[in-house]
Amino acid sequence: MPAILSLQDVLDSFKSPYKRYVGKHTLRFNRRAIKRAANDSQKRLWLTASIAAEELIAALLQLDSRINVEPLNKRILKQKIHKKQVLSVLRAYLSAVVVLVSTYKEHILASTAMTEQKFLQAWCWVFEYQQEDMKVFDELLLTAYSQFGSIGLIRETGKIIADNFYQETSELTQEEITVLEGILLNDVSGILQYVKQPAK
Repeated sequence: MPAILSLQDVLDSFKSPYKRYVGKHTLRFNRRAIKRAANDSQKRLWLTASIAAEELIAALLQLDSRINVEPLNKRILKQKIHKKQVLSVLRAYLSAVVVLVSTYKEHILASTAMTEQKFLQAWCWVFEYQQEDMKVFDELLLTAYSQFGSIGLIRETGKIIADNFYQETSELTQEEITVLEGILLNDVSGILQYVKQPAK
């Protein structure tokens, strides 16, 4: 009986909102990361970024509370959020991550043994970037960062989050920006530390 109940729990987990909205995408990205990785540093880079993005999206959709996004939780979620919207936000956040990670370009390229071109190509392949995702990266996020620094980057990322997830699509408040900035900087710091760990 316990074995049957355990199996049922596993099957039920695949029907859960977390799995349906977020987990299935992360699982796919992680499989692609493992397939593409030529060394441990590459694998750690992509897997850590993937998990960081998943945790944020799950918190924003109020499916998990490991990350505190309390100011944003005051906004009302849309009644229906489609797969495309979740992927748009996932990739926008991943793009914000890669913009900041790229400021430590020499360290990342040396650790992963990639050229800059191969690094960007691999990132887009692992996370299945579409043309619109590249446009968001190039024309919105990268431009915002080069003009206004991390605050500009977070403001644009926050606008994408609000447009896709919330009924109220007004610009982020200073409190919301501060919270997102803390999460993003913490994720980037974690990625950089994890990537440079020596192989065991």
